Amino acid sequence: MIQINTFNLYDLGQVLMRVKSLRSDSYRSEWFGALTDAMLRLESFLDVDPTVPLYRGAKIDITHSRRAGEDLLSIVEGSLNSANEVFSKGNQQFAPVFGLGKIGERIDNPELAKLTSPLLSAVRIFETNLDAELAEAPTYFISQVGIFSTKDLLSRAHKKLSEGSLKLCSQFVIDDVKMSGSCLAMHQFTACGFHALRAIEDIARKYSKKIVKTPRHKEDFLPLGPVINNLREQLELEESVKSSDSSLGLIIAYMVRVKNIFRNPIMHPEMVLEEDGAKEVFDLAFLIINAITRDLGGRGVDSLESPVS
Repeated sequence: MIQINTFNLYDLGQVLMRVKSLRSDSYRSEWFGALTDAMLRLESFLDVDPTVPLYRGAKIDITHSRRAGEDLLSIVEGSLNSANEVFSKGNQQFAPVFGLGKIGERIDNPELAKLTSPLLSAVRIFETNLDAELAEAPTYFISQVGIFSTKDLLSRAHKKLSEGSLKLCSQFVIDDVKMSGSCLAMHQFTACGFHALRAIEDIARKYSKKIVKTPRHKEDFLPLGPVINNLREQLELEESVKSSDSSLGLIIAYMVRVKNIFRNPIMHPEMVLEEDGAKEVFDLAFLIINAITRDLGGRGVDSLESPVS
């Protein structure tokens, strides 16, 4: 997803409004200011290579607008030259500097009147084309989800992971965390939960393999339930209890919550996760991942990758 600088288009629109407001009795400063600014904005607009997407990589097709913009720029340049000639005459009716009679007085100039019609027509053609093409552009406004920054969710969700997690997690986990954040920002709540759970399952399996001495379940791609069972047996082995508030005990508790509340429903094809559920599973993913890497650090584990045999 790419951010678009919409102010560029707004700024162009503001300048074109000034061009449309030019009249046969407008001051010299108004003519020169509006036309000079219009030239600069149009040149900037047309400076984008037509073979590549417009505005920081966003794919907006403005083929017809470009043609209309080129025509408009040509008319603006010609009008600027013509207006300069009119105001440079310095005759009795039009002062050479301001285009005025008495100070502050506007005087109708028939020579300037000839310039306004083609200018107005060209601006309207350009605006009509741009309006039609931008209406087809895939641009959206994304409302904020809870207290989460939309920008962070779209591009930096993984930054919520601890430094230790970023070092230990595989690229697969980090990518799923990023996707989970993007989906949450885009209000794709079920997809948010799906990616969060994939990240949890991947790191949970590797965590189990690192710390469980005698696992009951030994398959490589265990679902969350059997992974939890393996960790419970390790907890009993280490602490002689079935539950505790130790690091391992809390990790198990977090995973049980995910499994019971989210895991089975999310994987069901008819399940639809709502916003509150998506935010909760998103938060749980970070709690679990950070807790796992913190516990592994306490155990002296500096890598989750299996040794090459």
